[in-house]
Amino acid sequence: MRPGTLGRCLLGFAALALLCPMAVLAQDNRPRTRVRITGMEFNTIRTPMFRETTNPKATSEYEWLQVYLEYETEGGRKGWTDEITIEWSLLVLAPSGKPILLQETATYLDVENGKHRAAMYVRPGFIRRYGETKRPNKSQFAFYVEVVADGQRVARQEYSKTTLPRNWWRAKEPDVRLFEGELLRPEDTPFAVMDYDFYEHAKRQRP
Repeated sequence: MRPGTLGRCLLGFAALALLCPMAVLAQDNRPRTRVRITGMEFNTIRTPMFRETTNPKATSEYEWLQVYLEYETEGGRKGWTDEITIEWSLLVLAPSGKPILLQETATYLDVENGKHRAAMYVRPGFIRRYGETKRPNKSQFAFYVEVVADGQRVARQEYSKTTLPRNWWRAKEPDVRLFEGELLRPEDTPFAVMDYDFYEHAKRQRP
């Protein structure tokens, strides 16, 4: 390599070495979103009845379990966070057999600073079969959430009415039974069109 070429390469490496710390610093100085969980609860809700039905004999007979979360956000870019992801874990203490662990993740778009709400649902048929009860017994359930913003885990909290093993949301088979697709997002339930402005808009799931 000629001396002139070597010198230009060294200058290029030196410039790159200076730029890298500046890029890291810029990334570290970006506005961070802070999240505080303010409420967690279980609710029982009957299947909604609309004015029109597919059959005149149709009734609203069974109850769903609603897993409900309240949280507050602060920070972001000009008071907005592009995406906030909530990872949900629900433990079902089945009267017969091993506990059942349900998990789901939802990402919410364009979250403005302030108070927010999110919810997941368990269908009545699942409750009747594995909870062995027509009406959800809240003491049979526990749930845990983790909140991710800006790629960082910024909040987590557990809600239970009974004493459970530590970190139960990380349990694997055969200690628990894992059921996929049973913790339902609102858009996968009859509640999809209800209270739309009460919740944040969830990012569409891709097949």
